[in-house]
Amino acid sequence: MIENKRKYNIKPLYGVVKLSSSLIIFILTLVLSYEKEYASISILPLSYILLDSLFSNKLKIKNWYSGGLIYNVALIGIFVRYVITPFVISITGDFYTSYGNYVNMVSVDSINLAVILMILELVCIYFIFFISKIKYSKKYDFSIVSRIKSLDHKFIVVVFMLVVTPVLLLIEPRLIIPSDLFLVGENFQRAQIELENAGIFFILSRMVKPIYLIVFISSMAKKYQLTRKRKFIIFSFIGVIVYVGLQTGTTRWEIVFAGIIGLYLIKETFNRIPKSIILVLVLVISVSFFSASMYKFSWAINSSETPIKDISIEMMNMVQNYFSGPALVANSIEMKKNYSNVIGVETFFNDFAGSVPGVSKYIDQSNRINAYYNRYTGRPEGHNTQIIPMIGIGYIYFPVFPQIFTMICYWFVFKFDYKLKIISRIEYKYVYLYSGLYLAMAIGFNTQIIFTTFLQRFLPLFLIFKLNSIICLNKSNNEKSYRERRLNLTKPY
Repeated sequence: MIENKRKYNIKPLYGVVKLSSSLIIFILTLVLSYEKEYASISILPLSYILLDSLFSNKLKIKNWYSGGLIYNVALIGIFVRYVITPFVISITGDFYTSYGNYVNMVSVDSINLAVILMILELVCIYFIFFISKIKYSKKYDFSIVSRIKSLDHKFIVVVFMLVVTPVLLLIEPRLIIPSDLFLVGENFQRAQIELENAGIFFILSRMVKPIYLIVFISSMAKKYQLTRKRKFIIFSFIGVIVYVGLQTGTTRWEIVFAGIIGLYLIKETFNRIPKSIILVLVLVISVSFFSASMYKFSWAINSSETPIKDISIEMMNMVQNYFSGPALVANSIEMKKNYSNVIGVETFFNDFAGSVPGVSKYIDQSNRINAYYNRYTGRPEGHNTQIIPMIGIGYIYFPVFPQIFTMICYWFVFKFDYKLKIISRIEYKYVYLYSGLYLAMAIGFNTQIIFTTFLQRFLPLFLIFKLNSIICLNKSNNEKSYRERRLNLTKPY
């Protein structure tokens, strides 16, 4: 009873803090905007306050499916996108795109249209959440508590791990172990393969690392169930730390997601997680994250007269870039005007086919939507580091209904969140959580990233785990049938 009371008290407090902070930021954004003609961005936090309040009030129903980890990560991403990014841009005044000597100031009209598109996108997201909650509330059995089950039968995954690991180490050791662990140094080098169809080796690398983690935690869980010794929780935590270290690189989302997944699996496996473990892991993730950021912002340290100021501004701009703030949406609107004569059906096809292993080498990578976006923002050919917002892609391809891609992604947010809740096997929890985290951040990504995640990370792991389950199930059934036959032979007639 006490536990339920605590839950009841925390939710209203969280809602009050969220909405009051949004209101304060709305006022500050309106007051602090360097460029007053761009003050329309202050409408974004205000629209968030109104829509979130309306959505929250509509969902105050008993026995309503409240959503899980993936859904809550999506809500955090929405808050940052609609409240924090307008505030950040009002401080920096960076209503432009720059790369090297290239500077492009977005127009007031583009910013205003970006704000309108983002508000309509938010309406569509909450609409999807609303109908999803209705659907899954009817399906969800609130009396069932799904406990995580370890990987009991692991013949296929262990064979896969033992075969693939030495092959990858021989071809390119950095596919398994990065050149730097946790801290990205000045001489950091990414894995490079000069072989035909090299993409398959990168996919195998992304498959085998999670298998290390899943097999290790499963073995620790079995030992813990037999002995109830805390040291096996600690060993699992060390395994998670190593797993986070194997993600070291310039893709900072991978580091964050690895930590979230690791904590979740430990919590669900052992039904407890010491606070010291959480603090240490958060510290490791933070250090690795900021190390990768410093690597990317090395120009500000090496050539700037005011490195601290420049790094601070770049860190704030990073929030804008990672969550596709209004300036990036405005850039995509203006890009449509510049490249409307060359962007067409072939570009749309290339956006998806260009991520398919074996097919991508036949695709014109320069005729993809993200390539045009990076070209427009002044980046050299092939240097596609900037991500075009999801809503921008929708506006370019489907100007009448630009929210289409966002709505699809957030429909899957709830689907994967529900799967994560009801499924018990640790391997399937991993694949749904990993892909679900990318879907939860879809407003900050593009269709290319989401499709690549599904095709190259979710699908291969899901299939190998499914194969493992089928073979192990058949083996178990055969053993059971054999025991039953033996039992029948020994029965007296």
